[in-house]
Amino acid sequence: MNYRDLDPFLRRITDHEEQYRNGYSPNYESRVNAVPHTKIINGNEVLFFRLKDLMPPKDGLFLYYRKHSRFQRFPEHCHDGIELNYMYSGSCTQIINGKKYTIKQGQTLLLNSDTVHQIEPLSENDILLNLNIEKEYLTSNFFNRFSSESIVTRFFLDNLTEGVNHNDFILFHSEKSERLHTFICEFLCEWYDPSLVSIDIISSLLTIIISELINIYKKELVHHDDHYKNNTILVLLHYIEKNYQTSTLQSTADFFNLNPNYMSNLLKKHTGYSYRELVLHQKINTAKILLNNSNLSITEIANQIGYNNVTFFYDKFKKEVGCLPGEYRKQIR
Repeated sequence: MNYRDLDPFLRRITDHEEQYRNGYSPNYESRVNAVPHTKIINGNEVLFFRLKDLMPPKDGLFLYYRKHSRFQRFPEHCHDGIELNYMYSGSCTQIINGKKYTIKQGQTLLLNSDTVHQIEPLSENDILLNLNIEKEYLTSNFFNRFSSESIVTRFFLDNLTEGVNHNDFILFHSEKSERLHTFICEFLCEWYDPSLVSIDIISSLLTIIISELINIYKKELVHHDDHYKNNTILVLLHYIEKNYQTSTLQSTADFFNLNPNYMSNLLKKHTGYSYRELVLHQKINTAKILLNNSNLSITEIANQIGYNNVTFFYDKFKKEVGCLPGEYRKQIR
């Protein structure tokens, strides 16, 4: 399948959609084969869908894909895995944790497990694509494909698996990303018309899609998007990432008008690391990049990441990485 065939294929009215357009109302509770059929979220009972009970997975993958059926209201519910919604065409209204959001063409919605949401009826031009990922798929092998030099990137990835707030979501303003649209179309073409190495291609494309979302995520953070202004953790992590060479616990707390102990405890609660540990991770990760991609001396690298005492840098690097900087450079080159 190619792009020329994909677009009309996605827009065609399926038999189920024709029934919904003619007034048929499905009984979703009957589709939930797992027990329990409902789950208590924030004190309210909602429909609970196990992904494996709703649709067949791709052979060898813990991935589930379907195009959302138009002309019908999908009731308040939650899933046991990660859900990725991409608005291929038109727009849709979703009510997430009791608040209404509009997802526009080209935007992407990432819903963590147990996020309560409902989807209002879509019109003929509204094409919503659903990709669901089981937690089992998000293993260490999967995340090793991503670079870990950014503490913001690591927080994003960890939150998918650890889920500090399982009922959380991110709305990506990805409508300007032509690359994301291309990657998703490639994913769909491979899904609908699999090649001989389809599993490898789909898995690789998913990595690329998530990488592009991380890229968009960080760009929005830099431009202080409203969705992130209220997320103190993200703003703190971004500040640390940009100012790790010279910032201190006190100076960072002063910048955000926070008590230093409160701020450090807040970071520890949401990331598993204290302020000092986060700064250290950022310094060592940056040092590893410079050791691999530059000809700077170890002294110059130590100075660049904020260490004037080279011996102290050697000690910290060995404790974090397990070897001295010079040994690390030899291993990776």
